[in-house]
Amino acid sequence: MTPLLLALLVGGLAPAADECPTASRFTFQVERPRGGSVQGLQVRVEAGGPRGVRLATDVVSDSGGLLVCLPDGVSGEMVEVRLSHDAFRLLYPPRGRLPLSREGSPSLVVCQIREDCALLSTEEVARLIRAAQPQAQGMTEAQKAAFFREWLDYAKQLGVENGELFATLVRKERQIEASTQASQLLSRFADRARELLVRFDRHALEAMDHPSNAPYGQINEARAAYNPVFDEMKDQRASYLQKTADYWPRDVSDRFSRLFEEALAFHYAEVFPLNEALHTVNDCHFKRPTCPDRAKGRASVTAATEHVRAVALPRLDAFEKDLRAWLDDVGRRLFDEKGDKP
Repeated sequence: MTPLLLALLVGGLAPAADECPTASRFTFQVERPRGGSVQGLQVRVEAGGPRGVRLATDVVSDSGGLLVCLPDGVSGEMVEVRLSHDAFRLLYPPRGRLPLSREGSPSLVVCQIREDCALLSTEEVARLIRAAQPQAQGMTEAQKAAFFREWLDYAKQLGVENGELFATLVRKERQIEASTQASQLLSRFADRARELLVRFDRHALEAMDHPSNAPYGQINEARAAYNPVFDEMKDQRASYLQKTADYWPRDVSDRFSRLFEEALAFHYAEVFPLNEALHTVNDCHFKRPTCPDRAKGRASVTAATEHVRAVALPRLDAFEKDLRAWLDDVGRRLFDEKGDKP
Protein backbone atom coordinates (compact mmCIF):
# COMPACT_ATOMS: atom_id res chain seq x y z
CA MET A 1 0.00 0.00 0.00
CA THR A 2 1.41 3.40 -0.96
CA PRO A 3 2.04 6.03 1.74
CA LEU A 4 -0.49 8.35 -0.01
CA LEU A 5 -3.26 5.74 0.04
CA LEU A 6 -2.39 4.85 3.60
CA ALA A 7 -2.68 8.50 4.59
CA LEU A 8 -6.07 8.77 2.87
CA LEU A 9 -7.32 5.71 4.68
CA VAL A 10 -5.99 6.54 8.11
CA GLY A 11 -7.33 10.06 8.73
CA GLY A 12 -7.57 10.80 12.46
CA LEU A 13 -6.10 8.06 14.64
CA ALA A 14 -7.90 6.53 17.63
CA PRO A 15 -6.46 6.92 21.14
CA ALA A 16 -3.35 4.84 21.62
CA ALA A 17 -4.06 1.37 22.97
CA ASP A 18 -1.84 1.89 26.00
CA GLU A 19 -4.01 4.89 27.00
CA CYS A 20 -7.18 2.80 27.08
CA PRO A 21 -8.25 0.86 30.21
CA THR A 22 -8.24 -2.88 29.64
CA ALA A 23 -11.98 -3.10 30.39
CA SER A 24 -12.71 -0.69 27.51
CA ARG A 25 -10.67 -2.51 24.84
CA PHE A 26 -12.48 -4.50 22.16
CA THR A 27 -10.94 -6.29 19.22
CA PHE A 28 -12.25 -7.24 15.78
CA GLN A 29 -10.83 -9.16 12.87
CA VAL A 30 -11.19 -7.51 9.45
CA GLU A 31 -10.94 -9.64 6.33
CA ARG A 32 -11.78 -9.69 2.65
CA PRO A 33 -13.87 -12.54 1.22
CA ARG A 34 -11.06 -13.47 -1.19
CA GLY A 35 -8.23 -12.77 1.18
CA GLY A 36 -5.81 -9.91 0.72
CA SER A 37 -4.68 -7.15 2.99
CA VAL A 38 -6.83 -4.31 4.31
CA GLN A 39 -3.96 -2.88 6.33
CA GLY A 40 -4.42 0.79 7.08
CA LEU A 41 -8.20 0.87 6.49
CA GLN A 42 -9.76 3.09 9.12
CA VAL A 43 -12.81 1.71 10.88
CA ARG A 44 -15.13 3.67 13.16
CA VAL A 45 -17.15 1.96 15.89
CA GLU A 46 -20.04 3.81 17.50
CA ALA A 47 -21.88 2.76 20.67
CA GLY A 48 -24.95 4.43 22.13
CA GLY A 49 -27.80 3.63 24.48
CA PRO A 50 -28.05 4.45 28.20
CA ARG A 51 -24.27 4.90 28.48
CA GLY A 52 -24.33 7.70 25.94
CA VAL A 53 -22.77 7.97 22.50
CA ARG A 54 -19.17 6.77 22.34
CA LEU A 55 -17.00 6.78 19.25
CA ALA A 56 -13.77 4.91 18.64
CA THR A 57 -11.57 4.50 15.58
CA ASP A 58 -8.60 2.38 14.69
CA VAL A 59 -6.79 1.28 11.56
CA VAL A 60 -6.49 -2.34 10.52
CA SER A 61 -3.15 -3.90 11.36
CA ASP A 62 -1.09 -5.98 8.97
CA SER A 63 -2.62 -9.11 10.53
CA GLY A 64 -6.17 -7.83 10.03
CA GLY A 65 -6.66 -6.92 13.68
CA LEU A 66 -8.59 -3.92 14.94
CA LEU A 67 -8.48 -2.55 18.51
CA VAL A 68 -10.93 0.13 19.65
CA CYS A 69 -11.39 1.87 22.97
CA LEU A 70 -15.05 2.12 24.04
CA PRO A 71 -15.44 3.45 27.59
CA ASP A 72 -18.03 1.49 29.61
CA GLY A 73 -18.47 -0.99 26.78
CA VAL A 74 -19.96 -4.38 27.73
CA SER A 75 -20.24 -7.70 25.95
CA GLY A 76 -23.49 -7.99 24.05
CA GLU A 77 -23.86 -4.24 23.55
CA MET A 78 -24.82 -3.46 19.96
CA VAL A 79 -22.50 -1.13 18.05
CA GLU A 80 -22.41 0.31 14.53
CA VAL A 81 -19.37 -0.11 12.34
CA ARG A 82 -18.47 2.29 9.52
CA LEU A 83 -15.62 2.35 7.01
CA SER A 84 -13.79 5.59 6.26
CA HIS A 85 -13.03 4.97 2.61
CA ASP A 86 -15.54 5.04 -0.24
CA ALA A 87 -13.67 2.35 -2.15
CA PHE A 88 -14.69 -0.25 0.44
CA ARG A 89 -18.03 -1.74 1.40
CA LEU A 90 -18.93 -3.71 4.51
CA LEU A 91 -20.41 -7.06 3.46
CA TYR A 92 -20.78 -8.35 7.00
CA PRO A 93 -22.34 -7.62 9.44
CA PRO A 94 -25.48 -6.42 7.64
CA ARG A 95 -26.02 -2.68 8.09
CA GLY A 96 -22.81 -2.65 10.12
CA ARG A 97 -24.51 -3.64 13.38
CA LEU A 98 -23.13 -6.34 15.66
CA PRO A 99 -22.68 -7.03 19.39
CA LEU A 100 -19.45 -6.43 21.25
CA SER A 101 -17.75 -9.55 22.53
CA ARG A 102 -14.85 -10.38 24.80
CA GLU A 103 -14.81 -13.98 23.59
CA GLY A 104 -12.59 -13.85 20.54
CA SER A 105 -12.66 -11.11 17.92
CA PRO A 106 -15.91 -10.68 15.93
CA SER A 107 -15.40 -10.75 12.16
CA LEU A 108 -15.88 -7.80 9.83
CA VAL A 109 -15.89 -8.74 6.14
CA VAL A 110 -15.17 -5.95 3.67
CA CYS A 111 -14.84 -5.85 -0.08
CA GLN A 112 -13.39 -3.34 -2.52
CA ILE A 113 -15.45 -1.87 -5.34
CA ARG A 114 -14.38 -3.01 -8.83
CA GLU A 115 -12.41 -5.81 -7.24
CA ASP A 116 -13.92 -8.45 -4.94
CA CYS A 117 -17.35 -6.81 -4.41
CA ALA A 118 -18.49 -7.61 -7.94
CA LEU A 119 -18.67 -11.38 -7.75
CA LEU A 120 -18.12 -13.93 -5.01
CA SER A 121 -17.73 -17.64 -5.54
CA THR A 122 -19.74 -20.29 -3.69
CA GLU A 123 -16.81 -20.94 -1.39
CA GLU A 124 -16.37 -17.24 -0.62
CA VAL A 125 -20.07 -16.84 0.17
CA ALA A 126 -19.85 -19.90 2.44
CA ARG A 127 -17.00 -18.24 4.35
CA LEU A 128 -19.08 -15.09 4.64
CA ILE A 129 -22.03 -17.04 6.06
CA ARG A 130 -19.77 -18.81 8.55
CA ALA A 131 -18.57 -15.43 9.81
CA ALA A 132 -22.16 -14.74 10.93
CA GLN A 133 -22.42 -17.88 13.08
CA PRO A 134 -21.20 -16.36 16.39
CA GLN A 135 -23.62 -13.44 16.12
CA ALA A 136 -26.59 -15.72 15.39
CA GLN A 137 -25.67 -18.34 17.99
CA GLY A 138 -28.20 -17.30 20.61
CA MET A 139 -30.99 -16.31 18.22
CA THR A 140 -34.36 -18.02 17.96
CA GLU A 141 -35.37 -19.49 14.62
CA ALA A 142 -37.59 -16.47 13.92
CA GLN A 143 -34.72 -14.10 14.74
CA LYS A 144 -32.37 -16.02 12.44
CA ALA A 145 -34.89 -15.77 9.60
CA ALA A 146 -35.20 -12.01 10.18
CA PHE A 147 -31.40 -11.72 10.35
CA PHE A 148 -30.89 -13.29 6.92
CA ARG A 149 -33.82 -11.32 5.48
CA GLU A 150 -32.28 -8.06 6.72
CA TRP A 151 -28.90 -9.07 5.33
CA LEU A 152 -30.46 -9.73 1.94
CA ASP A 153 -32.16 -6.31 1.94
CA TYR A 154 -28.89 -4.69 2.96
CA ALA A 155 -26.94 -6.45 0.20
CA LYS A 156 -29.46 -5.22 -2.36
CA GLN A 157 -29.09 -1.67 -1.10
CA LEU A 158 -25.34 -1.91 -1.53
CA GLY A 159 -25.95 -2.40 -5.23
CA VAL A 160 -23.52 -5.31 -5.24
CA GLU A 161 -24.40 -7.53 -8.18
CA ASN A 162 -23.75 -10.83 -6.52
CA GLY A 163 -26.10 -13.58 -7.60
CA GLU A 164 -24.51 -16.23 -5.41
CA LEU A 165 -24.74 -14.13 -2.26
CA PHE A 166 -28.36 -13.18 -2.97
CA ALA A 167 -29.30 -16.79 -3.74
CA THR A 168 -27.61 -18.04 -0.60
CA LEU A 169 -29.32 -15.54 1.68
CA VAL A 170 -32.72 -16.35 0.16
CA ARG A 171 -32.01 -20.05 0.59
CA LYS A 172 -31.01 -19.57 4.24
CA GLU A 173 -34.25 -17.74 5.00
CA ARG A 174 -36.27 -20.53 3.36
CA GLN A 175 -34.26 -23.23 5.11
CA ILE A 176 -35.10 -21.66 8.45
CA GLU A 177 -38.76 -21.34 7.51
CA ALA A 178 -38.99 -24.99 6.46
CA SER A 179 -37.16 -26.39 9.50
CA THR A 180 -39.07 -24.11 11.89
CA GLN A 181 -42.47 -25.16 10.57
CA ALA A 182 -41.42 -28.80 10.68
CA SER A 183 -40.01 -28.66 14.20
CA GLN A 184 -42.94 -26.66 15.56
CA LEU A 185 -45.38 -29.25 14.27
CA LEU A 186 -43.46 -32.18 15.77
CA SER A 187 -42.95 -30.29 19.03
CA ARG A 188 -46.68 -29.57 19.28
CA PHE A 189 -47.36 -33.23 18.60
CA ALA A 190 -45.00 -34.34 21.37
CA ASP A 191 -46.41 -31.80 23.85
CA ARG A 192 -50.03 -32.73 23.17
CA ALA A 193 -49.29 -36.46 23.20
CA ARG A 194 -47.46 -36.17 26.52
CA GLU A 195 -50.30 -34.21 28.09
CA LEU A 196 -52.82 -36.81 26.93
CA LEU A 197 -50.73 -39.72 28.23
CA VAL A 198 -50.06 -38.08 31.59
CA ARG A 199 -53.71 -37.20 32.10
CA PHE A 200 -54.80 -40.70 31.13
CA ASP A 201 -52.36 -42.19 33.62
CA ARG A 202 -53.49 -39.79 36.33
CA HIS A 203 -57.27 -39.84 35.85
CA ALA A 204 -58.41 -42.97 33.98
CA LEU A 205 -58.93 -45.26 36.98
CA GLU A 206 -60.35 -42.44 39.08
CA ALA A 207 -62.82 -41.55 36.32
CA MET A 208 -64.41 -45.01 36.40
CA ASP A 209 -65.87 -44.53 39.88
CA HIS A 210 -65.81 -40.77 40.46
CA PRO A 211 -69.27 -39.28 41.01
CA SER A 212 -68.52 -36.26 38.81
CA ASN A 213 -67.37 -36.04 35.19
CA ALA A 214 -64.29 -33.98 36.11
CA PRO A 215 -61.61 -36.72 35.88
CA TYR A 216 -62.92 -37.94 32.54
CA GLY A 217 -63.21 -34.33 31.41
CA GLN A 218 -59.50 -33.84 32.10
CA ILE A 219 -58.66 -36.65 29.67
CA ASN A 220 -61.16 -35.45 27.08
CA GLU A 221 -59.73 -31.93 27.21
CA ALA A 222 -56.25 -33.27 26.42
CA ARG A 223 -57.61 -35.49 23.66
CA ALA A 224 -59.43 -32.54 22.08
CA ALA A 225 -56.14 -30.58 22.00
CA TYR A 226 -54.21 -33.54 20.58
CA ASN A 227 -56.51 -34.57 17.74
CA PRO A 228 -56.12 -31.45 15.52
CA VAL A 229 -52.32 -31.71 15.69
CA PHE A 230 -52.39 -35.34 14.65
CA ASP A 231 -54.87 -34.54 11.87
CA GLU A 232 -52.54 -31.84 10.57
CA MET A 233 -49.64 -34.29 10.56
CA LYS A 234 -51.66 -36.94 8.76
CA ASP A 235 -53.29 -34.62 6.21
CA GLN A 236 -50.32 -32.36 5.42
CA ARG A 237 -47.53 -34.91 5.69
CA ALA A 238 -46.51 -34.58 2.02
CA SER A 239 -46.35 -30.77 2.21
CA TYR A 240 -44.09 -30.71 5.26
CA LEU A 241 -41.77 -33.35 3.85
CA GLN A 242 -41.56 -31.61 0.47
CA LYS A 243 -40.68 -28.22 1.96
CA THR A 244 -37.87 -29.72 3.97
CA ALA A 245 -36.60 -31.68 0.96
CA ASP A 246 -36.71 -28.56 -1.26
CA TYR A 247 -34.38 -26.46 0.87
CA TRP A 248 -32.21 -28.90 2.86
CA PRO A 249 -29.72 -31.58 1.78
CA ARG A 250 -30.92 -35.16 1.48
CA ASP A 251 -29.54 -36.38 4.80
CA VAL A 252 -31.27 -33.56 6.72
CA SER A 253 -34.64 -34.10 5.04
CA ASP A 254 -34.33 -37.88 5.42
CA ARG A 255 -33.84 -37.51 9.17
CA PHE A 256 -36.91 -35.29 9.35
CA SER A 257 -38.88 -37.85 7.35
CA ARG A 258 -37.90 -40.55 9.84
CA LEU A 259 -38.97 -38.33 12.74
CA PHE A 260 -42.30 -37.74 11.03
CA GLU A 261 -42.83 -41.46 10.47
CA GLU A 262 -41.92 -42.19 14.09
CA ALA A 263 -44.51 -39.64 15.25
CA LEU A 264 -47.21 -41.31 13.15
CA ALA A 265 -46.13 -44.76 14.31
CA PHE A 266 -46.22 -43.55 17.93
CA HIS A 267 -49.81 -42.43 17.47
CA TYR A 268 -51.00 -45.76 16.12
CA ALA A 269 -49.03 -47.83 18.65
CA GLU A 270 -49.39 -45.75 21.82
CA VAL A 271 -52.20 -43.20 21.53
CA PHE A 272 -54.85 -44.79 19.33
CA PRO A 273 -55.13 -47.97 21.50
CA LEU A 274 -56.12 -45.76 24.47
CA ASN A 275 -59.51 -45.29 22.80
CA GLU A 276 -60.54 -48.79 23.84
CA ALA A 277 -59.57 -48.14 27.45
CA LEU A 278 -61.39 -44.81 27.37
CA HIS A 279 -64.56 -46.51 26.09
CA THR A 280 -64.32 -48.84 29.08
CA VAL A 281 -63.82 -45.90 31.45
CA ASN A 282 -66.78 -44.06 29.93
CA ASP A 283 -69.12 -47.04 29.94
CA CYS A 284 -68.30 -47.96 33.53
CA HIS A 285 -68.50 -44.38 34.74
CA PHE A 286 -72.02 -44.01 33.36
CA LYS A 287 -72.93 -47.60 34.36
CA ARG A 288 -73.95 -48.52 30.84
CA PRO A 289 -74.88 -52.09 29.89
CA THR A 290 -71.81 -52.14 27.63
CA CYS A 291 -69.56 -51.93 30.69
CA PRO A 292 -67.93 -55.32 31.18
CA ASP A 293 -67.45 -56.86 34.57
CA ARG A 294 -66.18 -53.87 36.61
CA ALA A 295 -63.22 -55.83 38.00
CA LYS A 296 -62.17 -56.88 34.52
CA GLY A 297 -62.68 -53.33 33.30
CA ARG A 298 -60.43 -51.96 36.05
CA ALA A 299 -57.82 -54.58 35.23
CA SER A 300 -57.76 -53.61 31.54
CA VAL A 301 -57.54 -49.89 32.34
CA THR A 302 -54.80 -50.57 34.91
CA ALA A 303 -52.84 -52.46 32.28
CA ALA A 304 -53.23 -49.52 29.90
CA THR A 305 -51.92 -47.03 32.48
CA GLU A 306 -48.97 -49.29 33.28
CA HIS A 307 -48.16 -49.49 29.56
CA VAL A 308 -48.24 -45.69 29.35
CA ARG A 309 -45.68 -45.40 32.14
CA ALA A 310 -43.44 -48.28 31.11
CA VAL A 311 -43.50 -47.98 27.31
CA ALA A 312 -45.31 -44.97 25.84
CA LEU A 313 -43.74 -42.16 27.88
CA PRO A 314 -40.16 -43.50 27.55
CA ARG A 315 -40.72 -43.88 23.80
CA LEU A 316 -41.92 -40.27 23.67
CA ASP A 317 -38.82 -39.20 25.63
CA ALA A 318 -36.63 -40.88 23.00
CA PHE A 319 -38.57 -39.19 20.19
CA GLU A 320 -38.10 -35.74 21.74
CA LYS A 321 -34.39 -36.43 22.22
CA ASP A 322 -34.07 -37.30 18.50
CA LEU A 323 -36.03 -34.18 17.57
CA ARG A 324 -33.71 -31.95 19.64
CA ALA A 325 -30.67 -33.60 18.03
CA TRP A 326 -32.10 -32.91 14.57
CA LEU A 327 -32.75 -29.27 15.46
CA ASP A 328 -29.22 -28.88 16.85
CA ASP A 329 -27.81 -30.32 13.64
CA VAL A 330 -29.99 -28.03 11.52
CA GLY A 331 -28.75 -25.04 13.52
CA ARG A 332 -25.14 -25.99 12.84
CA ARG A 333 -25.74 -26.82 9.18
CA LEU A 334 -27.30 -23.42 8.59
CA PHE A 335 -23.78 -21.96 8.64
CA ASP A 336 -22.09 -24.88 6.92
CA GLU A 337 -21.57 -25.09 3.17
CA LYS A 338 -22.88 -28.68 3.39
CA GLY A 339 -26.22 -27.21 4.39
CA ASP A 340 -26.60 -25.72 0.91
CA LYS A 341 -26.32 -28.88 -1.17
CA PRO A 342 -29.76 -30.41 -1.86
